[in-house]
Amino acid sequence: MSLVNNRDERQRSLWEATYNGSESATVEFWAYIFKEQIFKGPDFSIAPESPPTTARSDRRRVDLVIKKWQDSRSGKKARFGALLFFEAKKHKASQKEIEILEHQAFTASIAWLQENDAAEAYSMTAIGDAAKLWYTTIESDYPIPMVPTSRNLADRSTYINANSSEAQRLRDGFEAILRYPQGLPSDMIKVLRSNATTQLQPPAADRGGYVTDSIGQPDFKNLMPQTTSGQFASRRELYQVSYASGSGTNSGKGKATDVIMGDPQDNDDFNKDEEDQFESTQSEDRDPAPFFVQVKKVGHTTRKDEYLFTDNKNRERSTLLSDWTKIRYRERQAWMYQRKGQTYISYDKVFK
Repeated sequence: MSLVNNRDERQRSLWEATYNGSESATVEFWAYIFKEQIFKGPDFSIAPESPPTTARSDRRRVDLVIKKWQDSRSGKKARFGALLFFEAKKHKASQKEIEILEHQAFTASIAWLQENDAAEAYSMTAIGDAAKLWYTTIESDYPIPMVPTSRNLADRSTYINANSSEAQRLRDGFEAILRYPQGLPSDMIKVLRSNATTQLQPPAADRGGYVTDSIGQPDFKNLMPQTTSGQFASRRELYQVSYASGSGTNSGKGKATDVIMGDPQDNDDFNKDEEDQFESTQSEDRDPAPFFVQVKKVGHTTRKDEYLFTDNKNRERSTLLSDWTKIRYRERQAWMYQRKGQTYISYDKVFK
């Protein structure tokens, strides 16, 4: 069932504009669909150009943040809380722009999860009228495809067109988000996690990464899996997370909680282009952005304890406690390690 009512001139006009228009045409179309069909009523707010966190230093903007009203509880004031992060590109987006698009949605989710000490977050990416839903956990190294379930990252062919019968799958995904705003049931998560866990294979010829066989697609009505196949690019290459744009990689296991997204700060006059920020983290003539890591402590009886982590080149590193410096980062206690010009930051409690 299509998400577009073709007999409604308003919807059809906005849908047609996505094929020849700019990124703003994509955002306008989906904002209208959200308002008219998905997130209806006074309990939902659609906030444009909003930061993923409440930190005043967070200068990046998410195209749309869909929020849901949360009643006061446990001493918390009633407010609109983040439900879905939405990022968009124009219909004629290049392959690089699609990679950046998914990177933006993923890093927004991770930044929000870390700030709120939450466990899961929903996001959506759109290329014109074609879209994909994602599920991100605090432990994720890359976004987990939710609808459609596929191991392909930055693959236009896996996106579902809004004006097609396949769009029913997106509708089912939205219904699941509305039904489970605090995170999916374990049965659904099990399918999604199994899709994201593969054996490392030789790099694919064109992009490098993992090669897979068939995978499951959770049916968000009755949990009956379907299958598809594909491959996805290296998670470390495409989804190494940079806090230069207000986001980061996993810092440890989160906990389920009632989280409320804060109001945007008064710095809307700053609107630096996200793609410039992304490329700045890849540039060799600038200081690399901090790389966030999980650290594992290995105790020894005859020598000093080791602190192990995986670096930005996916290699395991062994350090000592004396190699790490206790700091405050983004208003939180953290530990910092520097090596060959690269800064590593961890929020893990293993140092305590």
